[in-house]
Amino acid sequence: MPGSNAARTAGHRRRALAAEIALTLTRLGGAAHRDTVCEAIAIARRQAGRATGKRLRPDLLAAFAAYCDLNADRAGEAVMFTLPFGRESLRWALADAVGASWAARAQSPGRLSA
Repeated sequence: MPGSNAARTAGHRRRALAAEIALTLTRLGGAAHRDTVCEAIAIARRQAGRATGKRLRPDLLAAFAAYCDLNADRAGEAVMFTLPFGRESLRWALADAVGASWAARAQSPGRLSA
C-alpha cells in the first residue's frame, strides 16, 4: 500500500530528527531554547554539507512534539523530551531517562555522531 510506505518513511524521518534533537540537547547540556536547538542543528547540517531547506524547522518542531511527554497524541511513541516550564514554554529538555542514556553515551568517545 502506498500510504503505509509513506507513513513508514515519515515515521523514520521523525525518529531521525528526534535523534538529532536529542544529540543537540545533549551537547547543549540537556536543555535549551527551541530556537537555539533548531539553529544548532541547521549549523551542524550545513557544516556536514547536508541540506537544511525550508522544511527543517517545522519538521523539527513536529518531531519534538511527537516525542514530548506533554503531547497527549503521541500514538505510542517513546517519551524523549519535555517542556520543563510547561506547555507554553519554548525551552526544550531531554526527558529524565533519555537524558541519562544520552549522557552515558556521551562519556564514550566516538559514540555520539551526527
